[in-house]
Amino acid sequence: MGTPSALDYFIIIFFFLIPLLIIIWDSKKYEKYAQDFFSSAKTSCCWLLGLSMFTADFSSDTSRFIPNVLRLNGVSVNWVRWTMVFKLLLAGFLNIKRLHRFVVNAD
Repeated sequence: MGTPSALDYFIIIFFFLIPLLIIIWDSKKYEKYAQDFFSSAKTSCCWLLGLSMFTADFSSDTSRFIPNVLRLNGVSVNWVRWTMVFKLLLAGFLNIKRLHRFVVNAD
């Protein structure tokens, strides 16, 4: 393991710069569709949006966060997490219809 060479720095910059340039170029093309992205084109059904809200909580960082919490606080803390599953489902299905109605009528 020596010091990084100029080629190493070039590769690192290349792999950060190219996706950034693609995003900037592509965002200008779809700028007018931003409202449709956030309101899901005002066509999605409420139960699907509620389920999406629920599944968004179980992201990639959850698999790293929960074991650390269990290691620090013990297994009993996991029951709090399992009750959150039901709370998230309930909140998603009860509130998403109201939120969807608000977004649709915002225009």
